[in-house]
Amino acid sequence: EDALRIAQEASARLNLIAENSPDFMGIAGLDEVPQYINAAGLKLVGLDSMDEARKCKVADFFLEEDRDEAMATIIATVINEGSWVGEY
Repeated sequence: EDALRIAQEASARLNLIAENSPDFMGIAGLDEVPQYINAAGLKLVGLDSMDEARKCKVADFFLEEDRDEAMATIIATVINEGSWVGEY
């Protein structure tokens, strides 16, 4: 029970940090469909809800001129390291 409680508390803290961040923070599956975007991220890309976001692909959140390079970097990193964290 202690391990579950600790995990739940850590998850709640992480969620609080993400939701209060002014930066775009998101998580997507290997299908490149967003599973989570924080409120600031939704606002930055002009979306009102996660339902709208799930109709997009990760590439849609990059400027067209940056898209190919960004996606090549992100995909290569995910394949080699299992995840990507960074700024573009």
